[in-house]
Amino acid sequence: VADPSFSHATDAPVTNAMGYPGAVFSDLAMQFFGLSSVAALVPAVIWGFFFATARGVDNMHKRAAAWFGAALFFAAIAGCATPPETWPLPSGLGGVFGDMMLKIPSVFTGGGYPTGFLATLLAVVLVGPALYLFACGSGLHARKNGFAVLAPARPTQKVQEEAAFDDDEEEDDGGI
Repeated sequence: VADPSFSHATDAPVTNAMGYPGAVFSDLAMQFFGLSSVAALVPAVIWGFFFATARGVDNMHKRAAAWFGAALFFAAIAGCATPPETWPLPSGLGGVFGDMMLKIPSVFTGGGYPTGFLATLLAVVLVGPALYLFACGSGLHARKNGFAVLAPARPTQKVQEEAAFDDDEEEDDGGI
């Protein structure tokens, strides 16, 4: 919290392990996603594992959208908890996105942000969609044989002509 970043100007030394860029990223992640920023980064680790093991990630656009949706749901779940007095941000524990997501049910309940039993009930209801979107966004759900389904490469015209030429030579050799 005390590291210098875009929203916190100070001469204090940076204590973030990633230096100034890490301090800026963590500050923005905490402001937008709150405590759920940790859960929002897990799909990136899983994607990295898939790429490192040559499995790839299929349907990247759909999976990225599901990843963002899961991050929003996790932010709303974190926002259901009451922040402690020492919480340094004006938004709740789910950050700005968590507060935005909790604004939707507050329209139907007629009050402010959910608290107490209603917040607990809402958090329990949101866990299902959050986990489903997390599994889809991470690439853990709807994979065929555990590997990414990639479109087969179409042979070029030159490769097709060379293959036809090779077939002609084999036929000629058989007649000698």
